[in-house]
Amino acid sequence: MRIEKLIKSFERSYDEYLEDESKMKGTAASISFPETKEEVSSIIQSLSVSRIPITVQGGKTGICGGAVPNTGHIMNLRNMSNIIQYQEKNGSHYVTVQPGITIEELNKQLYKRNLFWPPEPTETSATVGGVIATKAQGIHKCLYGETNDYIEEISYVDHHGQIFTLKRGERKFNRNQCMLPNGNVITLDTNTMGIKENHDLIDIFIGSEGMFGVIVEATLEVLNRPKEIWGIVFFFQLASDIYHFIENMKNTDHQVGTASLAAIEYMDKTALKHVHELKQVATKLKDLPDVSGETVGIVYLEIFGDLEADIEKIAEKLMELAVESVSDPDTAWAVSGEIEIEKTRALRHAVPESINVAVERARLKDNRITKLGTDIAFKEKSFEELVNCYQTDADEAALDIVVFGHISDNHLHVNIVPKSYEDYCKGRRLIEKWSAQAAANRCKIFTEHGVGKLKKELYQRITSKAILNELKHLKKQMDPIGIWNPGNMFDQ
Repeated sequence: MRIEKLIKSFERSYDEYLEDESKMKGTAASISFPETKEEVSSIIQSLSVSRIPITVQGGKTGICGGAVPNTGHIMNLRNMSNIIQYQEKNGSHYVTVQPGITIEELNKQLYKRNLFWPPEPTETSATVGGVIATKAQGIHKCLYGETNDYIEEISYVDHHGQIFTLKRGERKFNRNQCMLPNGNVITLDTNTMGIKENHDLIDIFIGSEGMFGVIVEATLEVLNRPKEIWGIVFFFQLASDIYHFIENMKNTDHQVGTASLAAIEYMDKTALKHVHELKQVATKLKDLPDVSGETVGIVYLEIFGDLEADIEKIAEKLMELAVESVSDPDTAWAVSGEIEIEKTRALRHAVPESINVAVERARLKDNRITKLGTDIAFKEKSFEELVNCYQTDADEAALDIVVFGHISDNHLHVNIVPKSYEDYCKGRRLIEKWSAQAAANRCKIFTEHGVGKLKKELYQRITSKAILNELKHLKKQMDPIGIWNPGNMFDQ
């Protein structure tokens, strides 16, 4: 296709591509929707001559403004959504995909082969490219670990429009140096960055928010689906009972034979209130039973395994712990099978969606308001200490917060729901305070949502100058003409 057909002048009909779920809004002069890696290459070759900045987009589900353009060109990859091939090597399964395929569609196709890809963020309309860019993980991280472990190979296009392939294990740093596929040698002080000296080059791209090039294909390791999947929701009427249950659960081994605890999620009373409001208008939530108004919080669990007997043993132990913590087992929701599990997952998935609705209401009053939330894994505190700390600070600032997220590593998403721009500014200061506390304790602050443009200033304030300088130096080596996703993470 001729380049004039690929690159379109920006007009009002494309306004939806100026923002993502962060509610930030940008500007652009042109836009493209390539369908192949060759088209991506042609577009970049044309734009790089004039050093036109390029913002790469997928599903635009991010909440940090990473897909919001500052200026220049938008490259939206939604039309690159095909599965290219399946492979089996040495007993492991792999699938090669284009970056625009959504997690929902990917797993829909994988399920037909009794396979699945473990990284599964709450927003299943997120794309594989977006998951790689932000290193998103999802609710099953406690069982399956990091996203990097399931990315075997990527193909990317550099700032000249050249297409290269990186395979895991083929290119590693040695004495702070690594050779790129184009023959250039880049340097990175691995000690300053806190990474292993033999760091794999492919991992430089994962979580880099598109700063080094655009990924046009990815080969993912996929796993056999567990034969049995159970879900349990426990309801609590006292916060102290929730904390008691969580503490006991963390101190108990939950692996029996083939079965393991795969998800451990928390939702507070305010989260349930927002979901209840959304339920009144969202058809997909109609089948969810009502939650008692006396409930102050819930714990949602999933158990994966191949033998029902093994799963039953874990479920029985969880029921015992719940009874000890004054959660009535007769009120618990217990389901099995993929169809029923999706109904209970809808409750967890509805939390961020309901917060988006609340933030949008506030934006109608003042469009300076964006989404405000944390992405901190605060392992240094007990779960009870952490939740109480968040709530006490919010109460002192007279702010409404919603607390939900991953229990296993205290990775809670605290969302501030402002009623005014004054609330919004107070909320930003509160997140800065929490982030500074986390940084002082060497905790992860930007765990799976990325930094983007919304948290860029915060990132630069709490990150050491040595690390920032290394990242900027790496960016200069990988993108010497400075066209990739300008404004993400730091100013160029």
